[in-house]
Amino acid sequence: RFTPRQRITAWREVQRLEDGPVKDSMLKELMKSYAYMGKETCAADGLCATRCPVSINTGSFIKHLRKEHAGKGAKRTAAFVQRHFAGVCKGASKALNAANALHSVVGTSVMRNGSRLLRAISFGRSPAWNRAMPKGGGPLAAPRPLAGNPRKVVYFPSCISRNMGPGKEHEDTRTEPQVMLSLLHKAGYDVIIPAGVEGLCCGMAFASKGFTDEATTCENTLSRVLLEASHNGEYPVVSETSPCLQHMRETLDSRLTLYE
Repeated sequence: RFTPRQRITAWREVQRLEDGPVKDSMLKELMKSYAYMGKETCAADGLCATRCPVSINTGSFIKHLRKEHAGKGAKRTAAFVQRHFAGVCKGASKALNAANALHSVVGTSVMRNGSRLLRAISFGRSPAWNRAMPKGGGPLAAPRPLAGNPRKVVYFPSCISRNMGPGKEHEDTRTEPQVMLSLLHKAGYDVIIPAGVEGLCCGMAFASKGFTDEATTCENTLSRVLLEASHNGEYPVVSETSPCLQHMRETLDSRLTLYE
């Protein structure tokens, strides 16, 4: 896949060839390669700007391309997922648990070869599987508050950490939110989990694919819920996923104090 600089340079060459008098085969080949090397493999989370000497956010450029090239089917799917986010996440978590259970029964070789066969038969539509694939998420419940404790924190676990647990090879079988809740409790904090957290998303999952309307809806909802949970910013908000936190800092209400 391309580096951020390569993405910009390659697209500049695409534009040069498109503006030229003759559309040659090189342009077609470059566009075909760019679809994967440039667009599909970009995280589009903007974290590249934090390491760039001049703070260039290549992710914003890729999101713009994805929005321009998104088909009607993709837009309808994004709208459906946004409207039924909690259910979609629950389904994904159950699917991961089912794959993990099947792996335990049939073994790695059968699971790997079988998934490759399904992927070939479906012409790449069936998801690839490897032994590092995680199981689904676990229950999410905050520890009992301490009487009269003034130290409070709002914990917003990202949809990734809520719905993906450890892999089969991990010795610690706890999910990431379970570890975070244990850590915050040991540090002496009462943990507030936002209401309806199962259906909340920071919006980056949609924004990174160019679905700005769905992203905006998620951002506005999350901002409202976190403000309510934190008493209009009185309590800090912590999340454990760097790209999501970066997006939250860019899009949520400025009254919220966000920590990673």
